[in-house]
Amino acid sequence: MDKNYRSDELRKYFFRPNLKAPIIILALGLLVINYNSSQTKGFSELGWIATLIGLAWIGFAIYRIRTAPSDETVDGWFQEDLDNLVAAAYAKLGLEKEQIIKEPLVIFAPVYWPVYGIPDREVVFHKGKDKVLRFGVYRVTIFLLADHLLASYICDYNFIRKTHLNDRTHEYHYQDVVSVSTEEYSASYTLQEGRRLIKAQKFRLSVSSGDKIEVVVNPYSIADNVGGKLPPSGADQAVQVIRTMLRSKKVTRDQP
Repeated sequence: MDKNYRSDELRKYFFRPNLKAPIIILALGLLVINYNSSQTKGFSELGWIATLIGLAWIGFAIYRIRTAPSDETVDGWFQEDLDNLVAAAYAKLGLEKEQIIKEPLVIFAPVYWPVYGIPDREVVFHKGKDKVLRFGVYRVTIFLLADHLLASYICDYNFIRKTHLNDRTHEYHYQDVVSVSTEEYSASYTLQEGRRLIKAQKFRLSVSSGDKIEVVVNPYSIADNVGGKLPPSGADQAVQVIRTMLRSKKVTRDQP
C-alpha cells in the first residue's frame, strides 16, 4: 500500500471532523432566511450563503467520517508495522533469527505527551467502536533473547507517518539483569489537553550497572478520562518470559 495513501486514511481515522462549527453556521443561515421579511435583499443572500456553506461543510465532514478506515483495518496496519519494526530490530542489533532462542518480545506503549521529533498535532488517539483506544504515536520496545544475551531495540513510532525515530539499542548478559517487572505508579506527564497523567503502569528492567529500561505501558488516566480501554501492551508477557529465562540461566550457572 502506498505510504501517503495510508497516512491520509489514518488522518481520517484519528482527526474526526468537529460538526459543532458547521451546525452553528447552518443554524445562523436558516435564522437569517426565516427572519428576512423585514430585511434587505443583501442580508437574505448572506443567509443563503451561510446555509450553503454549513450544508457543504457538514456533508464533507460526514463523508470523511463514513470513509474512515475501520478499527479492524487500523489494527491490521499496526500489526504489519510491528512486524516491520521487529525486522528493523534484528538489523539494528546485528543479530540473525538463528541466534534467537525465543520469539521476539514486543511491547507497544501508547504515547500522549510531547515527543522529540514528532509534531504535537500527531500525538493523538481515537476511541474505536469497541471502546479501545488507538494512538498516533507509540514507544515500541523489542527484546531479542539469544543464548547468552538479552538485546533490546527501542524507538518512538509515528503510526500516522509510518516512521520511527529516537532509536536506541541495549545488550545485556543475563547474569547482569537484576530485575524485570511491571509496577503501578503515580505519573507526572503533561497530556495534550494540559491535564496531568496521574495513574499509570510502568515496565522496568534493571541491570547491575545501574542502567535500566523504563517504559510507561498503560497510561490509565487517559482511558479513564474518556471511558475507553487500553489494548494489551505485551509488557506482562515480556516480564513472564524474561523472568523464566533468567531463572533457567541461574539454574544452569548453579549446576556443578
